[in-house]
Amino acid sequence: MLISLLALLAAGTAFVAYEQLSFRSQMIYDVQIQASIIGDSCRAALAFNDSLDANDTIASLAVNPSIMLARLYSKENGLIAKYEQKGIPNTMKAISCEINDSHFGRGYLVVSRAIDLNHEQVGHICIVSNLDQISKVIERSSVVVFSLVVVLSMAAYYASIKLEKKISAPILRLSTTIQDIVTSRQYSHCDIKHANDEIGLLVESFNRMINDLEQRTTSIEYLNNANLKLASEISSRQKKELCDKTLHHLQKELLEPGDLNSKMNLITDALIPMVGADFARIWLLDKGDRCENCPHDHAVNEQDRCKNRDKCLHLVASSGRYTQTEGDHARVPFGCYKIGLVASGEDDRLLANDLTTDPRIHNKQWAAELGLVSFAGYKLYAPNGQVIGVMAVFADFQINPKMDVFLYSLSHSISQVIFAKRTEKDLEAAKHKAEAANLAKSEFLANMSHEIRTPMNAIIGFSDMLADEDLTPAQSENVSIIRGAGKNLLNLINDILDFSKIEAGQLDTEKIDCSLGKLLNDVESMMLPLAKEKSLDFKIIAGRELPAQLRSDPFRLQQCLINLVNNALKFTAQGHVYLEVSLQEDNGKHFIRFDVEDTGIGIPEDRQSVIFETFTQVDTSTTRKYGGTGLGLAITRQLAELMGGELTLTSRPGKGSIFSLIIPVGVDVRRQPILDRSRAIERKADESSIQDNTLRTGKVMVAEDVMGNQQLMKIMLSRLGVEVVIAKDGKVAVDEALSHSFDLILMDMHMPIMDGYEATRILRQQGYKKPIVALTANAMKGDDQACFSAGCDGYLIKPIDLRELTRVLAKYLPPKKQATDEAVDAVHLQIQESEVAGSTSTTIKTQSNVLEEIDFKAMIDWDRLVEIMGDEETVREIIPIYIKDIEKHFDSLSQAMANGDCFSITSQAHALKGVGRNLGIERLSEVALQMEKAGKENNIEAGTLLLNRLKGEIERILTVLSQSDWTVKAQVTSKQVC
Repeated sequence: MLISLLALLAAGTAFVAYEQLSFRSQMIYDVQIQASIIGDSCRAALAFNDSLDANDTIASLAVNPSIMLARLYSKENGLIAKYEQKGIPNTMKAISCEINDSHFGRGYLVVSRAIDLNHEQVGHICIVSNLDQISKVIERSSVVVFSLVVVLSMAAYYASIKLEKKISAPILRLSTTIQDIVTSRQYSHCDIKHANDEIGLLVESFNRMINDLEQRTTSIEYLNNANLKLASEISSRQKKELCDKTLHHLQKELLEPGDLNSKMNLITDALIPMVGADFARIWLLDKGDRCENCPHDHAVNEQDRCKNRDKCLHLVASSGRYTQTEGDHARVPFGCYKIGLVASGEDDRLLANDLTTDPRIHNKQWAAELGLVSFAGYKLYAPNGQVIGVMAVFADFQINPKMDVFLYSLSHSISQVIFAKRTEKDLEAAKHKAEAANLAKSEFLANMSHEIRTPMNAIIGFSDMLADEDLTPAQSENVSIIRGAGKNLLNLINDILDFSKIEAGQLDTEKIDCSLGKLLNDVESMMLPLAKEKSLDFKIIAGRELPAQLRSDPFRLQQCLINLVNNALKFTAQGHVYLEVSLQEDNGKHFIRFDVEDTGIGIPEDRQSVIFETFTQVDTSTTRKYGGTGLGLAITRQLAELMGGELTLTSRPGKGSIFSLIIPVGVDVRRQPILDRSRAIERKADESSIQDNTLRTGKVMVAEDVMGNQQLMKIMLSRLGVEVVIAKDGKVAVDEALSHSFDLILMDMHMPIMDGYEATRILRQQGYKKPIVALTANAMKGDDQACFSAGCDGYLIKPIDLRELTRVLAKYLPPKKQATDEAVDAVHLQIQESEVAGSTSTTIKTQSNVLEEIDFKAMIDWDRLVEIMGDEETVREIIPIYIKDIEKHFDSLSQAMANGDCFSITSQAHALKGVGRNLGIERLSEVALQMEKAGKENNIEAGTLLLNRLKGEIERILTVLSQSDWTVKAQVTSKQVC
């Protein structure tokens, strides 16, 4: 009976427990369902952070009186909605819950569910319910059980003996099963139902509960595994994206300009985030440069001692934990330690994933102290297979095969970068060396050309004089040979000079409006006599609708055409040479095409590709037969390219050649009149006449220290109608400009006391606004920009061309309404009164025995003098003044040489150079130019030698100019040349 009673009590207790457990489970399930329903309804509110809609939704929980509290949380914004029953205690309000959590507290149940949207958590809901229903169920169950126990106890009293085994056994099994479940936490254990009585119902309910718990446990485990897998995938994807982004940035940076070491640092910096390395380094194989103080040269262990003093590995990049590239690791011996072993070993790489036990690692203690687990070293190769360095990665984790393959592939890319950068550096060095050699060659050619031209002028001049003498036929033939050879040699020298200027980058082209008709007429007038000498038919065939004007460099264009026509005439024995000119259009742009067609020897196809190369002709027999250097076509092609055009060739051996020069027109052909060559000369003459005869009004100051130049400018400007004031140096010019009113200042840039650059700068700083035009004998590249930088508005090159001077006046001064001949005559009278007849010098005296017969063609170019000074009368007026200038500046130059005053030497030589150019005396100008350079270079020794040459040139000049009839002889010589 006691046993039965105890069994009944146990069964009743179990039943109550089951009911309680079942109801608790059912309650959890019901609340979770409500949480899921509310969560699903609030997804949109969470997505749009709609607190109002969320509160309306969560308020629907009020229909369940057991729900005490509910809260809705957004992942981004926290609590956005809540529901609370009235009168709930504050302790319940303070209840907190975790996501996806369900637990019982003292008198309450807390259920929390995560809310997902598109597989991404956007928030969670928390619901708190009271346990009043459970309490009522327990009370009711307890009453029922107690009643049943009492009743059954009484009945069991009678049936206990027969039913003891039948009733107690299932209960004991059920109890045992419960204990197993509690101990093992495995919900797969179920009890066996033996009957449909109460015990059987109990077992069935228990089994159903256990199955439900097992399903819930399985679902939770599945969700946890899915979350872990998702987190792993996200982490892998993020790492891959970071690696791809780093690689893309690295590739872009490696293509940018920069030195080799900076590129290696970029690579090691990128390796750290890409593979998660502790630190990464790159060594490059180079010459041993620290052998005397290198610790590896005296290492204790023989295997660590450097054995290759001619080479070692230089650390050039280090990133991560260590960024310094100095210290013992800055140099690693080839063949020692793990880095040196990688470089010298047969394998392309060395991978160690356990640094503390791997026998190949010598510094295991160091690795253990740093917590390093793995090391990976990879050889860097040149294209020829030669080792050029090592890339190494140190990590605190094991390097898997996939990462090993990635690093191995990256080492090949790094090798290519290193080789490309080293090749680029070698090419740059070779380029600089070649450019320096080319510049030296060009300068040598230019200097030698200038030096050779001086004696060549004398050779040609004296041969011309001999040709005018009474000679025997044999002597005339010899002189003719000398004249021809001298002129040919001079032409070759001019070609070399042009070529050297092009190679040195000192030959510039200009773009100005020029007459196509005049250009063609000039070429025809120069080439027609040569064609007649060889009995060749020469014509210029101009196409229709050619523009009368084009915008280009007329001098260089004419040089190209003369080179091409002259080349055609030289290689044509019979037949014709035609210059065909046409207009062509390409992509909306107009070009002038010059086709030089001949019936000469032609050029084989295999030689056409090299005919434009320097010092190249068709073959050696061509050079022997026709002469020349092979520079003409090379210069012509380069000039064509400088003008924005091109030069091409079509040829057949024995049939002739066609050289085609194509250059841009440079103007709108639709607005140009049609070319009429018959009117080109007449129109040009009319324009010159109008330009020369147009008088100007205004007051002009000329800042010039050379007296001859002063008088020349005075005459030129006076004839053009302007009032002229002379300033002898820059300081006087500044004082005059600031105290008087001028419409234009013509400023010589090289004057004593204060030069034109400083004077112009001072005037501009003082606020002087009137135009200032520079006058200078320097015409090298950059000289014009120096004048503009000082504040000049214009730029005139000495010797001053009257036409250029007229253009400057036309730009800045208004025209006069009536000519003022009286004013011009007054100026002439003033000049004549100030003229000094004859000239003597204490330093240089004219000697009648210096030159018995004067070579006027080599010494004085009468036509050039007249062109520079305007007319013959001006020449006669100005020459005596220039004689005084020459003597004065030579006296000052001699005194400066005696005192070793290089600044004065430069200044006085520059003045003499300007006088020589103004008089058209090239030899004087050339020697003075060399003297000026010697002064700038403080080379007194060279200046002493040049002073004697300069003295000889001046003696010859004064001998010529001291003769009373020198102007007659100069004019006669000029006519003979013509």
